[in-house]
Amino acid sequence: MGSYRTTPTPPPMSLPPATEVLIVGAGPTGLTCALGLSKRGIPFVIIDAVAAGHNESRAVVVHSCTLETLGAIDESLAHTISADGIRSPTLTALDAKQRVLFRVQFDKLADRTKYPYCVLCPQHRVEKHLRQGLGRHEVYWGRRVVSLQEVHGRYEVVFDSGEVVAARYVVGADGNNSTIRTLAGIRLDHPFTKVPLDPISPKDALSFVVADVLFENPLPEALPKDALTLVLSDAGVIIPLPVPAEEGDEAGNPRRRIYFAVADIPPSKPDLHYLQGLLETRQANAPPAGGQPIPRITRVLDSGRFRTGLALAETYICSATSGTAHILLAGDAAHRHGPGGGQGMNLGICDAAALAEAIAEHHSAMACLTDSRKAAAREEIFSRYEQRRMAVAREVIFVAEEMAKVEKPAPGWAGWVRTNLLWLLLKIPAVNQMAAWRLSGMKYV
Repeated sequence: MGSYRTTPTPPPMSLPPATEVLIVGAGPTGLTCALGLSKRGIPFVIIDAVAAGHNESRAVVVHSCTLETLGAIDESLAHTISADGIRSPTLTALDAKQRVLFRVQFDKLADRTKYPYCVLCPQHRVEKHLRQGLGRHEVYWGRRVVSLQEVHGRYEVVFDSGEVVAARYVVGADGNNSTIRTLAGIRLDHPFTKVPLDPISPKDALSFVVADVLFENPLPEALPKDALTLVLSDAGVIIPLPVPAEEGDEAGNPRRRIYFAVADIPPSKPDLHYLQGLLETRQANAPPAGGQPIPRITRVLDSGRFRTGLALAETYICSATSGTAHILLAGDAAHRHGPGGGQGMNLGICDAAALAEAIAEHHSAMACLTDSRKAAAREEIFSRYEQRRMAVAREVIFVAEEMAKVEKPAPGWAGWVRTNLLWLLLKIPAVNQMAAWRLSGMKYV
């Protein structure tokens, strides 16, 4: 989250006047696309509007599919991220008394992946490793796109600095409020009904609170220091994720990143009193077993709120009238959903790796095919990318929505039925393995 960003602002560098690929957005999606292009020798420039590094990190779960995807680009990168985080071979759900309800077992996927676990590694640390993987390629920070237009068969992208870059491919990896998507005139639709959405205030948006905190020791034994855990209660879910220590952290008191889905609109910077109130409300009617008290927060390191709704871009591709320049979307610029299952960063990284491959294939095809075959090849290559990644996005959005239903408050019989149905279903080995298969993302690799 915001307090982690300690990267100094680099001296300004002048943008080159032209490149093959301009990547707008230097979060996990844009950085992964850059890594994929670098591996294939495709010239690119990557920019971001912020001064230096993403400063509102919320994502923390890196799934097997993402490690496999990054490993295919650079195996050492996947190992570095895995080693820098906390490996969790399971997702454990507790009830409000902190008794185990079920475990989704990622470790049962050992015959299908080299990474049969998820890694709890905050987004800012993942980004740091991705940037290091780029080596000599620098991110151009503090460049905000203000307009783009087709000029002589390329897109000319204009920045608030007055600089202009001409590119054959413009990658929109600039998040939910994508400037590139807006300038391209690409609409957001509901992913299942395909009804056009209001991008400013989605009607189905749900509010979330996220905070990095320290708890009073000792924590209840049921809350492990090295595993992905959910606490289910009638009043809503508590997600207290252990995350790696940061410089200056107190010894022996590991930080936790906690998430809450809330029905109202929370304060912009939730404080200790507000966060402790959420904890107590969700456990007030069911004190932990064995007489253990409700965990108490001793310090809030950082906190924030965000809202999400469901959306999918009507298309991932917008081509210039000449047919020789293309705008391509990936990650949150192309889709929007809740944080259920920790899917967002993972979906964006996998989008970006597939897009880098498609751009490289397209670039090669345009160089060697005759004019009569170029148009067909262009449409086929990017159409395959769009169709596959849209299909995956719809499935991931569905999974995230099902997880969000679990996170919402469900008082009385509704909560009892929900909890016991999950308990029964996930005791069935085949159902448990399918849940792990889908949450890990290995279903889409």
